[in-house]
Amino acid sequence: MKEWSDSVLENFRVRFALDTQILSYLSDKTYPNLEKVCSYFATSPFSEVVTSSFALYEFIGIRKREHYLRKVLAASNPNGLGGAVNISSLLNYKNTFSSPELTYDQVVNDVVQAVADDMSKIKNMGVDIDNNHFHEKLFKPSKDLHLHSRISKEDCLVAIATILPRIDYQEDFICLLTNDKDYSNFYYETNYKELIEAKFKENNLEMPLIQHISDFQSINLTEKNHKESSIYIACQNFFKKLIIKKNKNLYLGKIFNDNCGRKIVCIQFDDGCNVSIPQNPYLTIINKDLKFIYHIKSSIQEFRNKDGESVSSYPIKKSSEPSGKLSFMFPSLKDDDLFKGKEQDILSEIKKTGNLVFLHPDSVSM
Repeated sequence: MKEWSDSVLENFRVRFALDTQILSYLSDKTYPNLEKVCSYFATSPFSEVVTSSFALYEFIGIRKREHYLRKVLAASNPNGLGGAVNISSLLNYKNTFSSPELTYDQVVNDVVQAVADDMSKIKNMGVDIDNNHFHEKLFKPSKDLHLHSRISKEDCLVAIATILPRIDYQEDFICLLTNDKDYSNFYYETNYKELIEAKFKENNLEMPLIQHISDFQSINLTEKNHKESSIYIACQNFFKKLIIKKNKNLYLGKIFNDNCGRKIVCIQFDDGCNVSIPQNPYLTIINKDLKFIYHIKSSIQEFRNKDGESVSSYPIKKSSEPSGKLSFMFPSLKDDDLFKGKEQDILSEIKKTGNLVFLHPDSVSM
């Protein structure tokens, strides 16, 4: 981020939740590109990576089983000279943890430590595993979703626990990463979509966005043949898409540079923009490459249309400006000590074509 960038307000931050499989992949470093994406999410000021209480609980159960089975395999043939345990037979004990070769009580301390190490590994990757709890509000919406869809009871609880991480807090916008194709498909299949949406609405909850890792901005994160630069660009594009989606009541469009003048900023309304611009609004500009966010410190006193005429009728709507283009004089930066001697360079960055323009949240709540 640019040194002069403002802090990212909560409105412009996106939370990404990891389901159980993704946690396991990260712990084992199964897919390098997935690890890069999650690292980008965890370190960007525009996002936060979390997991639900139930996904973490499932992860603990899976890792317990895997570490136990690995211990049995290692104990059954320590020198690699015959006498190896039969894998099919071993799988009979995957849930009872009672293999004749090695019972669970013989390795419990080692398994507990190995699972603790797995959780530390996930936490050290920047995933918030602490800020979630089991609580009573999870039951009803999970039950309703399970009974009215083809989604498994476990996956329903993962989704609801993602939206309701604590009894006193619920997410209004979150993206859940998964590698479960059925899970992602069930949310959007035609026969159930409206019913599923209705169950979320009945419980006063917002549906999570479900993102399958095999189709991340047209990149399959389980494959290795992708350049790091392609992954980085995919992350940027995904971020921008979600930030716009989360802030559809604030997003105006993009900056374009069409000989607008040295201190003039030109905006092209987004095609789907339904936002009305109030009088004297404050604006927020986000760099197209997510290298800065800037909240304009003074309200915009005047907008002009494509023909350079002052707009006198407020609120301004896209429908009232057929060209979809507006411009305004950028307020002076000279009063801010951080910008001294850099005013023109910073203004040039702010005016770059493709930067995103939003109403500042305070302009809507005023």
